[in-house]
Amino acid sequence: MWPGVTVAVVLALLAFIISFDALRAVGLACGINASLAWMFPIIIDGSTLAFTWAAWAFKTRRMGTLYPWLMLVLFSVISLAGNALHAHPVRVNGMLLPDWVPPVIMTVPPVALLATTHMIVLAAGRTFDRQAMAEAASPDPAGPSAAPTPEPTPGITPGPDDPGPVIETDHDTEPGPDTPGPADGEPLGRRWAQALGDAGDSLADRMLAAHDTRP
Repeated sequence: MWPGVTVAVVLALLAFIISFDALRAVGLACGINASLAWMFPIIIDGSTLAFTWAAWAFKTRRMGTLYPWLMLVLFSVISLAGNALHAHPVRVNGMLLPDWVPPVIMTVPPVALLATTHMIVLAAGRTFDRQAMAEAASPDPAGPSAAPTPEPTPGITPGPDDPGPVIETDHDTEPGPDTPGPADGEPLGRRWAQALGDAGDSLADRMLAAHDTRP
């Protein structure tokens, strides 16, 4: 893109110089002071460039574009008319053009200036719009603050669906060899008391038997 923009800038500069010379001569013919005549072409062509940019800027910002377009057309017509009025046939190497040809030919520089500057404004505006969209779409470097992850309890590794450690109750304990089996309708505390009593009686009998056999 930038090579095309560079060529457009060079063409716009050349067109501005030629239009500047023609409009300056028109300004002198209109009675403008010779020391101030250089301001006249800058006012005309400079306004054309300014309103070209304003028409694009107003459109991209969803503003009314009637005013900049009217001013753009007005100053463009003035520039075209000034360049056409400056032109006149001059004999060169025995060739003299018809009277209508020089005014038509001299409208080329202001048209080229308007076209190239319009293209430059559009290209630059698209570049700035893309940069603004890229900056708006880029994520925040800091990023959202993440919530702290709770540390697991030592010795307990919960699974993906495990809400926490499971505490076993008495009814989950499997009966051992000395544990009395369940009886229908008998409370659990009574079964444990009976089992402990039987174990105590057996231990007392063994101790008495060992004492009787001692010499």
